[in-house]
Amino acid sequence: MQKMEAMFKRSLADLVRGIRSHKKDEQGFINKALAEIKEEIKTNNNKVKMVAVQKLTYLHMLGYDVNWSAFYVVEVMSQTSFTAKRIGYLAASQTFHDGTDVIMLTTNLIKRDITSLNTNETLLALGCVSNIFNEDLARDLAPDLVSLLASSKPAIRKRAVIATYKACLRFPSALRPAYPRLKEKLEDTEMSVVSSAVNVICELARKNPTNYLALAPVLFKILTTSNNNWVLIKIIKLFAALTPSEKRLAKKLEEPLSNIINTTTATSLLYECIQTCTTGLPENKTLLRLCISKLRAFIEDQDQNLKYLGLCALYNIMKIDPKAVQEYKDVVVFCLNDEDVSIRMRALDLLIGMVNKRNITDVVGKLIEKLDTAEGDFREGLIENIIEICSQNNYVFVSDFEWYISILVKLSGFHGTNHGCLIRNQLMDVCIRVKVVREYGVQSMIDLLQDTRVMNETPRENGICEVLYAAAWIVGEFLENAASSPLEIVEILLNHRAVLLPGHIQSVYIQNSLKALAFILKDVKSSSGSPKLENAIKLFKERLPGFCKSSHTEAQERACFALSLIGIIEEFMQQNQLDSIKNEVASLFEEVLNPVAPKAQKKVPLPEGLNLSREINSPPSSDSDSDHDSAWDYGSSSQSHGHGHTETSDHRSPESRDSSKKSRQQRSKFDPYYLGDVSTEAPEDEYSNVHVETLTIDPSGPSSSSRSSSSRSSRDKRHGSDRSSRHKKPVKAQVMAVEEMPEGAAASDDEKDKKEDDIFGNIDLTSSLRPDEELRTVAYPLPGQQLLSEPTPEKKPRDRRRSDKDRDGRRSDRDRDGRRSDKDRHREPSDRRGRGRESDRDRPDRHSSSKDSSAAPAPSSSSSSGKNSSADLLGLGFSSSPAPVVAAAVAPSPSPVVSSIVAEPKTPSTPSSPSITPKPSSSSSSSSSERSSRSSRKPSGGAPELAASAKQAFTNREIALHYEHAINPAQTDKVLISFNLHSLTTTRDIHSLVFTFSDNSDVQLVQPADTKPKLTISPGSSQQIPFLLKINSIVRPQAINCSLTYKAGSRSSSPITETFAVQIPTSVFLRTQAVSIEDFTTVLQSSSMKSASTRVTTPEGGPKVFLEKITALLHTSVVQVTDAAFLYAISLQNHHVCILAKRVGDEFKIDLKCSDSTLADTLIQEINKAFR
Repeated sequence: MQKMEAMFKRSLADLVRGIRSHKKDEQGFINKALAEIKEEIKTNNNKVKMVAVQKLTYLHMLGYDVNWSAFYVVEVMSQTSFTAKRIGYLAASQTFHDGTDVIMLTTNLIKRDITSLNTNETLLALGCVSNIFNEDLARDLAPDLVSLLASSKPAIRKRAVIATYKACLRFPSALRPAYPRLKEKLEDTEMSVVSSAVNVICELARKNPTNYLALAPVLFKILTTSNNNWVLIKIIKLFAALTPSEKRLAKKLEEPLSNIINTTTATSLLYECIQTCTTGLPENKTLLRLCISKLRAFIEDQDQNLKYLGLCALYNIMKIDPKAVQEYKDVVVFCLNDEDVSIRMRALDLLIGMVNKRNITDVVGKLIEKLDTAEGDFREGLIENIIEICSQNNYVFVSDFEWYISILVKLSGFHGTNHGCLIRNQLMDVCIRVKVVREYGVQSMIDLLQDTRVMNETPRENGICEVLYAAAWIVGEFLENAASSPLEIVEILLNHRAVLLPGHIQSVYIQNSLKALAFILKDVKSSSGSPKLENAIKLFKERLPGFCKSSHTEAQERACFALSLIGIIEEFMQQNQLDSIKNEVASLFEEVLNPVAPKAQKKVPLPEGLNLSREINSPPSSDSDSDHDSAWDYGSSSQSHGHGHTETSDHRSPESRDSSKKSRQQRSKFDPYYLGDVSTEAPEDEYSNVHVETLTIDPSGPSSSSRSSSSRSSRDKRHGSDRSSRHKKPVKAQVMAVEEMPEGAAASDDEKDKKEDDIFGNIDLTSSLRPDEELRTVAYPLPGQQLLSEPTPEKKPRDRRRSDKDRDGRRSDRDRDGRRSDKDRHREPSDRRGRGRESDRDRPDRHSSSKDSSAAPAPSSSSSSGKNSSADLLGLGFSSSPAPVVAAAVAPSPSPVVSSIVAEPKTPSTPSSPSITPKPSSSSSSSSSERSSRSSRKPSGGAPELAASAKQAFTNREIALHYEHAINPAQTDKVLISFNLHSLTTTRDIHSLVFTFSDNSDVQLVQPADTKPKLTISPGSSQQIPFLLKINSIVRPQAINCSLTYKAGSRSSSPITETFAVQIPTSVFLRTQAVSIEDFTTVLQSSSMKSASTRVTTPEGGPKVFLEKITALLHTSVVQVTDAAFLYAISLQNHHVCILAKRVGDEFKIDLKCSDSTLADTLIQEINKAFR
């Protein structure tokens, strides 16, 4: 059994079979499997670890948390085997997310793989990184992704386009520098790359279409020439986003869209054309009619998906031109019988726009018929749409409001609905806004209050019992329009079953029964009461005690208030003083209620001088602030409070008041019980000018209102009239569309919905790229490798007895190199000062053997002990001890670096232009061969001596043109080319210069650039002209074809053109970096380093000349010289370059290791060429 368990642990297939065979105890089986996987993943066997990661990926897809294994996934990703990389990258894309900590460790690993010469590795890394981007990873990889857009392989370009878009989503600042390359891919020769670029531009244009209007000509060309339906769909979607911003596009698109609509057989393409015509060309009625005719086939199709899409498209057209879709009303109504509920719901939405005054009755009638058989969400949608159809635009299509109230009453008969509140609000709104329907509405509500089916329904939130709220309120508010007597209404409202209703409905019942009592009390003419009033009081006293025991507080309070009011009325009746109180009770409910705007409360203007953040009373003073607030007390106001007590005014100075105010605000800021807004500052005299309003109540009561104008005689006259007259259709129903607003409210709507945050909304792609927006390449150490940007501080020698000469020499070195002051050094955290030192247990195993490390044996660190154990076999005069280590803060030795390269280089207008720093030799003295080569570069005609690094472009009878390279560490993808133009003529001037650069995918001229310098070179003089070039890949040698056109002599002379090529070797991008022997060994033994080797013949000057030449060529620093020379350099993009040079007979064997295999091969080629 144990052997069988050991077998299935080794295979993913066995794990899947085991899970399927343990149906009853799947969780227990997986727990055991996870325990075994945790042991397997820690093993040193790479194959076992790969299988473990595979199984974890599968368990993650089943929903199990495997975030704990993220570091092991990175280990599998970093293996050299493609199979391991595929497993690791798949696991990373499935399990990594924004919060995964180890993503920061994968930066250099992914950098290496996406720039690999193996296409499969590049595609694998691009596919994974698109799924695991976070902001830091996107920022670091953006330059590499942009470079891959110029790859010669279409598959890489296609994935690089998508990956660049994903990077921009996480790091939006990369969009501007990446946009020119994305734009170029629209004209790519490979259609798959064009498709990817169109997809990306389409997604970007949804955010900010204005940025992409300049692409309209290119997109239009693709639209008219491409036969790929998917590309056409995306192009049409893109034009749909662009046309609202540029109206002229609509006319241009009319013909191609019409051709596609009439000829295409692809349903998806046809639908996108219809959508574009709807959103981008709404004013073109011809195209809209063509689209509507095509949509009929969609709606009548048997495919449910096409039917749904047809209804959606028809709904969009209806919002533009409602009359155009009226002929499809029967087709839409037929869709209400469809089995698919989504189609039925979409048909309901369409019916809202098809309704008018002539057909509203028929449409609503058909929907009511559907309600009898409808269930679930469809029935709820029917009720909601019926109400929306009738109530839209203040009931603009309803001419018979009695019909609409009958519809609402009929809807209240459908029990179980969740739209009780919606029906309630509609009943109240119609009776408030339409006066002529109140009589019919009141009688309908009385009938509804007596409907036992509504009363017997189980009360629930938003249930149908909510209509009783509206019924009770309408009956009580418009009682003068009721045919029933007020006493009958009181009896209906105080029904003993009403105590079972929700609390807010009980409250409305009690409140409106009091309105009926006030109505009865108003009609009493005797001061001792009337039989009707006595019956009403008796009814109240019998029914209200049940409401007083309600479980709802508000209902209890209103019932108790009503009983107290009844007791007061009885006392006045017994004293025959009813006349003195009946008008007061009646006045409580005489105020006319009008419609109120929904946002009226928000628009109440703040009264002048009112500060809501002002404190009413000062907080109590404490002992701690007695010094600041000694003059402050509760009597610091000039107002008089209480009975006869007059308080003194505040005689403090403004400075004292300000100090007191700040102290109070500071205390309030940390007081958990203070809820004031201390951000709003109150006026200085915050207590001296408080205005106190005096409220007075007129005991005589308010004057008669509009409600009192409805006399009892008119009501009695109505009672005697024919009741059938209430059912006659009103001649003209006037809807009160004006809603009450507070005085001084703003006329505009201030509460506009805020748009969703858009990460690309503020990015302008139409302006030129600024230097600070250019992408910077940042490298991080590979797993197990230390970044060498800050070398390890120098270790103390074992021999503490140092000579005065050594101490003085080291002190002078530190002073010369600009050591920081003690103040700055102590300010730096201790962990940062010691970051360069790495403990032995954290370093990779230096004794582990690998195929790559065997090519270049690691230098022995024992030589640093100070013992001369190794001879100087090179004969260079160096001691066997390692070279002194330069501190992290010390600047490196001179290198071919320009201290500052401007983003927009300008041609100097005077002959004294700034010179370019030449490439130095690693030795202070120059060899004889270098002096001879320098003298050979001197052109005839007395030209000044050129730097050793200068290269000849061409030489003719008039001029000699040389150029030099220079780099800036802050701009890792740019190189400055400085042309030195020397006139060889003796009588003629050189003028009318025009430089031309043939841009390619790898090297481009940085714009703006002055390619037509307004210079005149006099005979025998020289001039320097710089240009900045952008390099997409620094791991390969680059070249750019150029030409120079000039005139010699008079202005009318014929122009002369010379063509040449500017060569840019990869060694230009290497810089000198001093490192310790320990760090050199650590990098050298890293598994990520790639090897390359060669043999060169020893030059004439011997080993010393050889070392000077190779350090000058590759800008390397000498780490250590024993029986071999150990050299180190680092590229601008942080590629490590380690060189071991050893003399073998008459040759030197050079073993080079680099973190990039392509760069290693390229540097070996340069070495062979230099020593040829």
